Amino acid sequence: MTVRFQSRMVLTGFLHCKSGARIEQQGESRPNPPDLYVLRDLSGTPYISGSNFKNLLRRQVESVLKDTLGPGFSCDSFNRDQACIRLGEPRNDGGIYLQELIARFGDNDQRLFEQIEEHTCIACKLFGSQLVESPMLAEDLKPSIWGGQFKMRRKKIQTDLDQEVREEKSLADKFMIRVVLNNCEEWQQGLFVMALSRAQNKLITLSTGRQTEQQVATIDSLSVRYLDSARRLYECLAKHEATDGTEVTTEQLQQWISSLREHLKKAARNALAIA
Repeated sequence: MTVRFQSRMVLTGFLHCKSGARIEQQGESRPNPPDLYVLRDLSGTPYISGSNFKNLLRRQVESVLKDTLGPGFSCDSFNRDQACIRLGEPRNDGGIYLQELIARFGDNDQRLFEQIEEHTCIACKLFGSQLVESPMLAEDLKPSIWGGQFKMRRKKIQTDLDQEVREEKSLADKFMIRVVLNNCEEWQQGLFVMALSRAQNKLITLSTGRQTEQQVATIDSLSVRYLDSARRLYECLAKHEATDGTEVTTEQLQQWISSLREHLKKAARNALAIA
């Protein structure tokens, strides 16, 4: 199936860890686990998975939806029993199950697709689920070139038998962010902008290796660029230029937020009608 290019929205910025983060050493058992588990590529450069960063962004979107519409407009996609469209054997618990939709609309692919779209929650339409593809691509977060120099430090630890010398690599405190949204509707762009505005320059919680502590970070230096002309995209590609587009205008932001509000009102009316 050919997908026609409609728009591209690109966000760049930094994820700034507010406390030191260390690289997990594979195969090593430590009394104190690392502050933040990160992966390393083949060259040994650490990075934070783009999918993990999407989960962080989803929590911000869920917070916006909960404060705006209340619970019920964003499912728990990580819990199969709380997903907006559930897999597995149908149960009499009031949930929507894929097998039931297939049994009712399986002979009409278009109708089945419409039903899946209708019952997919607002958050899953932006971030994707097992049944719906996400229009968002979050690249892996690499250390900033301004603070990504690694330093080796040695620690002497007194054990019962002898002194142990342990080497640890210090990790840069800033990671570069680049998120791309392709062919999103205006309400999706508005929801994403609202979520980022809420997260910017505020402490957010990251996954941590410690059970008694939490790693926190901020999202800062955000820049949003937008491209909505196929001709412009082709020109950029032909000239090997960056395809991030131009800075977003205030009018565009207002248009996206207005579209989001109308979409949320419609979703709320539909929910009341179903109830």
